[in-house]
Amino acid sequence: MKMSETHHEIVHLLNHSRLEEVTFSFCRLFEMESTDFLAEFVAAVKRNPSLKILKLCGNRLGNDGLCALADLFSSDASCGIHYLDVSSNCIKPDGLLRFAKKLEACGKIKLRQLAISQNLLDRDPILAHEALQSLEGVCCVHSDSWDSSQAFADHVSVM
Repeated sequence: MKMSETHHEIVHLLNHSRLEEVTFSFCRLFEMESTDFLAEFVAAVKRNPSLKILKLCGNRLGNDGLCALADLFSSDASCGIHYLDVSSNCIKPDGLLRFAKKLEACGKIKLRQLAISQNLLDRDPILAHEALQSLEGVCCVHSDSWDSSQAFADHVSVM
């Protein structure tokens, strides 16, 4: 399903629901590269105290999108996200490291589990290792040793 044309409705849902788990997987949510939508999405999730599990697999977040999600754990956030799944989102090691540093700067956060499987972490194994080490002190990371060279071509502008 293509969700990129329902941004307003998604933000409304996040602002006015008591859902504990939301899954937007492989639905082209961030396809239109709307930075306004990403900011609105993050703001809506930040204000939702009932949301505990957020699954955003396969939505082409890329490095910048992942780093924007770090704001979910800032000191002014009232959300209680403890499980975040950003698998299959064209995330590279440098983006994961920036995300890790932003989380470290937030201090004590509620995030307990981060799923990052099938991203582009094999592009720079040394930097990926550094990012994973930084995340060790923050949360439990679920990753894999996926070989991105075997994957089908994805959205070139994100890669």
